[in-house]
Amino acid sequence: MRSAPGLLVLLSLLLPGCAELRAPAQSAAPPGLTPGAADPGRAAIAATAYAFADGGGRLTGRPAEAAQASAQLEYLAADVARGGRWRALPSSLPFELAASRLELRSALGTAPEADPAAVSRALLAAARALRAGDRAAAEQALAPPLFPAGGAATLLRLNEVAPLPQTANTTAVLAQEVRRLDEEQRWERFNSPELIEGSGLTTSGLGGGMPGY
Repeated sequence: MRSAPGLLVLLSLLLPGCAELRAPAQSAAPPGLTPGAADPGRAAIAATAYAFADGGGRLTGRPAEAAQASAQLEYLAADVARGGRWRALPSSLPFELAASRLELRSALGTAPEADPAAVSRALLAAARALRAGDRAAAEQALAPPLFPAGGAATLLRLNEVAPLPQTANTTAVLAQEVRRLDEEQRWERFNSPELIEGSGLTTSGLGGGMPGY
């Protein structure tokens, strides 16, 4: 039987993790991902579902918007794969998002193995530059090695990113699943630790996520 002091030590180690599971922290989003949004993750889900609803057709001729939406998808693919607050989502979604990211990277000419955070930051920098009318700065943001073809060629691709059928389907499903979990109030069920009767606590789920974004 575990001594009282030993049990207190165990509890002191486990309880901070339990609190984290009850209210999982948002992973840090790059500045400007979803301007003005209190919850960048949810805002990015809504924004990408809209932007890619027709396979990216509405982004044609709008390279700044295409860069912004692409940055949001890069962030979401990494953040959902991490688990954390999104562990209640269907287990297939991280794989579908990874496939969507690959589809989008192929359309833009992004290096397939590039770091998602670096790609997201570069795309956001390009979007800001384009909105400011600074095409040279946008080209500079989209330079190799992240974008092997260079900034000028990548901007041409951003100008006509469609068609993106995989991305359209995945972002729609992701938004639908978030709405479903909201309506069914099922987030807490997946974000709470399992407690057992008696003197012990389970440690399932503690520290089991992938590295953060």
